[in-house]
Amino acid sequence: MTTKDGKAYTLTASYNGAVYWNSIEKKQRTMIPTTPLRVGTAIDMKGHDMHKRIYSEEGKSPTLLVDSRSPKIPTKPIKVGMADDINGHDYLKRIYSPNGKSPTLTTCGGGNTEPKVSVDSYITIDHEKKQLIIKEATKKGYTIIEDGDCFDITHLKSTTRRGRNMKDKSNCLTNNYDYVRFEYPKDLNPASIVGRRINEKGVREDYNKDVPITQCLQVKHNSDKSGCLTTVDKDNVVSSEEPGRYVDVYNDSKLFWRKLTPLECERLQTVPDGYTSSVSNSQRYKMLGNGWTVDVIAHIFEGMKDV
Repeated sequence: MTTKDGKAYTLTASYNGAVYWNSIEKKQRTMIPTTPLRVGTAIDMKGHDMHKRIYSEEGKSPTLLVDSRSPKIPTKPIKVGMADDINGHDYLKRIYSPNGKSPTLTTCGGGNTEPKVSVDSYITIDHEKKQLIIKEATKKGYTIIEDGDCFDITHLKSTTRRGRNMKDKSNCLTNNYDYVRFEYPKDLNPASIVGRRINEKGVREDYNKDVPITQCLQVKHNSDKSGCLTTVDKDNVVSSEEPGRYVDVYNDSKLFWRKLTPLECERLQTVPDGYTSSVSNSQRYKMLGNGWTVDVIAHIFEGMKDV
């Protein structure tokens, strides 16, 4: 037990090097950094890695030494690499860290004269194979996520994390979006959900009252044309299924379909993006479903100028 500002506190150590002051009186937690904040590594110095470390001006100071090996604080842009696919002078090829001081901006008049800043890419999409490639701390250095697989996205910048592929296992569930499912984007076709009387042979019998009505997903053959917008969501949906009719759509978990987004409805009605964003999504669907297709009406009225 220790005291701070005249109040009683308990001291708790954390695995990440931080110390938390737990206020008994107010039950609040304030994190106090206990280690220097490292922001980069100097690549133009020789020697051990510890002498190349660059620390932030904020937070705790690193230990001071009596010689040139003293800790480095960024007072100029941090150079992290060189671009090998750019021709010209050396300064055009320099790549800087996103941390620390910014390189001098130029008029960027062409010739690759603009400053280059590195961007860490922890997830890469292989469009040819329809896969995700995620960095992890294994000998291979990455793991491959196939279409339909789940994976762990916690602490993407971690240099020690591994086992991100959750294909055959599951971690403890949390209240965050720590585990997600990868679905490669598919071509979507316009469709609608309608009630049909379908007999046991899969044939429509709309006039046979003895056949119960079931909700069917009907995927259109013409993928370039949407149906007329209405205020009913199921009148216009999109699906990755092949053209045709699919029975009992609400109970078939293997079928993929979704309703149009408000933005897609705005574009179908040829109004500006976000034109209805000032109201709720429910009201947006009603407004757009009840509205006109602006460009069509404008085309009709165009012939009435001289009338």
